[in-house]
Amino acid sequence: MKKSKAALFVFLGTIVFSYSLLRFTPFPELKKIREQQYSSRFYDKDSNLIFIMPLEDGLYREYYKIDDIPENVVNTFINSEDKSFYYHPGVNPFAIARAFIQNKKENRTVSGASTITMQLARILVPRKNQNVSIKQKIKESINALRIETRLSKKEILELYLNNIPFGNQIEGIGSASRFFYSCTPKQLSQAQTLCLATIPRRPAYYSPAVDEKNSYSQAMVLAHELKFNCSIDEWVKLVRPEKNHFTNRHIHFVKAIINQHARHNKIVPYEVNTFIDSKLNDLITDNINSKIQTAENSRIKNGGAIVIENKTGNIIAWIGNTSFDNEDSGQIDSVLAMHQTGSSTKPFLYALALERNLSPNSVLSDIPKDYGGEKVYVPLNFNNQYNGPVSLRVALASSLNIPAVDTLFKTGIDEYYSFLLSSLDFQSLMNSRSTSGLSIALGSGEMSLLELARGFTVFANDGILTSVVATKEDKDLFSDLFSQNKTFSKKRVMERDTARIICDILSDRKSQTLGFRRSKYVFGTNYPCLFKTGTANQYQDILALASTSHYTCAVWMGNLDGETVIGKTGSSLPAMVARTALDYITQNGANTSVCTEFKECETYEKRKLCRLSQMEPGESCPSTSYEYVRKNAFVPLCNWHYRNGNTDLLRLPSEYQHWFSNKNFKNSGNTFSNEELDILYPTNGAAFIYDPGIQEENQKLRIQACGGTENYCILYHDGKFVSKAENRFIWHVKLEKGNHIIAIKCGNEEKTISYSVN
Repeated sequence: MKKSKAALFVFLGTIVFSYSLLRFTPFPELKKIREQQYSSRFYDKDSNLIFIMPLEDGLYREYYKIDDIPENVVNTFINSEDKSFYYHPGVNPFAIARAFIQNKKENRTVSGASTITMQLARILVPRKNQNVSIKQKIKESINALRIETRLSKKEILELYLNNIPFGNQIEGIGSASRFFYSCTPKQLSQAQTLCLATIPRRPAYYSPAVDEKNSYSQAMVLAHELKFNCSIDEWVKLVRPEKNHFTNRHIHFVKAIINQHARHNKIVPYEVNTFIDSKLNDLITDNINSKIQTAENSRIKNGGAIVIENKTGNIIAWIGNTSFDNEDSGQIDSVLAMHQTGSSTKPFLYALALERNLSPNSVLSDIPKDYGGEKVYVPLNFNNQYNGPVSLRVALASSLNIPAVDTLFKTGIDEYYSFLLSSLDFQSLMNSRSTSGLSIALGSGEMSLLELARGFTVFANDGILTSVVATKEDKDLFSDLFSQNKTFSKKRVMERDTARIICDILSDRKSQTLGFRRSKYVFGTNYPCLFKTGTANQYQDILALASTSHYTCAVWMGNLDGETVIGKTGSSLPAMVARTALDYITQNGANTSVCTEFKECETYEKRKLCRLSQMEPGESCPSTSYEYVRKNAFVPLCNWHYRNGNTDLLRLPSEYQHWFSNKNFKNSGNTFSNEELDILYPTNGAAFIYDPGIQEENQKLRIQACGGTENYCILYHDGKFVSKAENRFIWHVKLEKGNHIIAIKCGNEEKTISYSVN
């Protein structure tokens, strides 16, 4: 009895020990295959397949859960490879004995006795050579036992069916179905299933892509058991491969998603569901191509666009380029590439200024100016024309350059950069502060179209910035492209009424007439919509931003290889593409509220003001307009327009003196207010560089003053009389190295500054 108990104890101990070795010893190959990357399937918003991701060396290996593979397909493979699959522990001793007898009888290998689990073990640890040794078989048998102790039969089948090789760089029943028959496993016919079940035995021989007849005899053995029968001619027709395609639409967008997964060391899920509207994507792509063809003489070769749903941040369109196969930089994604933004960023500047030092009824000066200091910056309007005093509304809507630069100068470059970086998350501008200076007001910094579009949604979103979302599975996938803080989904970056004022201005077609002669043709939508355009880099970058209350579209056109665009195409081409996109959305969108009006301000009210001075209109004011003013705010009576007898006259602030005297105004009396004498240029302490490469007589310093009680001024340079100037106080003096003093006298007033030339 003691010996029996001891033997039983040893027997049970051996079983437990053996099982523990099989179950708990490290098996990195199994872990690797369970965590490996598969060929992800990407779907649009309507669940249409748009892309299947190839793996290394062009391999396709899709993953389907066992419940998504039809039972008849599973049973066909089990009958073909391992009828006793559910009844053995990974190794089938009866099959081994049968194979040994058959092989011995035939004196050659006619049966291998490999179970499905052993075949999976061979996939996990591939054979190093084709000559099968007993040692290799033993290793595969042990690995099969290890697999069976760790996975259920269902899990084993799932791994096997998704990794079994079919040749032609195809692995798994999912990719095999698509490669040979352009369908999913659920769509396979019985004949196609039988054909696929025979291929793994000898892919180069039984593949219907090589010769359909080769698989017939082998398949008929299996078909007989499944009660399926057909002639060889019928078989050839039933299993003839269709033209295979692995769908590859919207390539730039999908690659951006794949690259973000790689960037975060994440495996791309088996299925990726996006919010892309394929019809909209195709429409925009065709429209960009059409516009490029019409502008072929302008040397425009590339274009891209993105459309974002404002409230959710969902990306519904992403066109990285006109064509991925385009020889002209087609594989570069213009949505992620860096572009100078031009005037398209001016709304952000004015939004900050409205919250700091300006009001909607502020008057800005659109006159020639330069800004002295270590570097002299001279901004120009795009058409080299100047409009004198203009309202903030007109300055922004018509995209005038000089008022924008002046606004930045008064608001502060550092504060604006802080707003762009910290609040709006324009991380691409991080390293451009030292090189841009005041030119950042005109969009000299570079950023991606994705950043720009996302930032522009803030206006239609009542001042709230939303994270962009590319997939339903991972809503934070693109967060690191904008901010180091990856936790937020929404944040307020400006007051609600600030955003509403910008919306009101950019949707006001009447205020765009100074800047856009064709605004009605480009922007004349029959639904509420705000537009902003921009050009930069000698037309190398031309952009358009447009928003309805629900969607924002950003379009870029130009050359990704840096070649300059020829001609004066301006931003009308991308603007028309943006309009086409929004036209489609408003007419075909499922959300019927996409055309809602932009909301009215809550802390402001619109009042009738003098169109020129933006003050309370008087009897002499020739025209008026409505503008936002803080509720209960005091607005002074206009003192620019006044009456002398029966004549209406205009008295402008002295800063417009030089601009005004160049205009063909017929007016009598004093046209300027009596303001203190001031030297506009150069600024006190300015430093200039003497360039020995330029002829001496061509190096002169312009001096400009305004104000004073008299209509003339006298200039003294280093204590010496230079000349007397009337009406327009401008002089030019020779540029000489050293430290210098400028003194200007006007009646009893005198103003003095110093400057240096190195």
